[in-house]
Amino acid sequence: MDKFKGKQLNSNIEKNEPELILEIGPGTFPILKVSEKVKQKIAKGAAYVGVDLGEDGRIDTERFNRATASHGKIVIGDLKSLPIKSDSANEIWALNVFGKLEREVNKKEKYIQELTRVLKSGGRVIIGEYYGSAISTAWLANFDFDEYGFISTRLEDDQMRAFLKKEGLPSWFADFGYGPGQKPFILILTKKKR
Repeated sequence: MDKFKGKQLNSNIEKNEPELILEIGPGTFPILKVSEKVKQKIAKGAAYVGVDLGEDGRIDTERFNRATASHGKIVIGDLKSLPIKSDSANEIWALNVFGKLEREVNKKEKYIQELTRVLKSGGRVIIGEYYGSAISTAWLANFDFDEYGFISTRLEDDQMRAFLKKEGLPSWFADFGYGPGQKPFILILTKKKR
């Protein structure tokens, strides 16, 4: 299960693959199982790699990889040091990841640096927070993503619903709430072209 820890996954993606979809923290609900658009991309040849800590035993990488071998792979890794080659991902998904990192908010720059490192120029990062602590995700609203080469767009309410529909995701993502006055959101980071 730990055989990929700390190694770069250079050989898992063929050079002729048109696209790499990377997911941070797929857990038991990976994007390749819930997004119709991601399923279509994979059916057309895109590669999928999910990187999860796996510390709490929530994810059985061997079982997942046997069940989805033709669609993608889940590996054990860390957001501070992703086992992915630089400039290789076209799209990165991180759903309900940053809200769970409340105690590690002081490492936020390292997380964003890693996203910048692995994402191709012109690619996008989709950060979705639809349950968890609004306090632990508040830094996302004020973070200077421009300093890391990103253009950021925050979606809530109807904009979020439209995005979910476009991506083939369940609309109930937009109906979760943190509590009174707190809203779920999608943050799209587009890496500026060099």
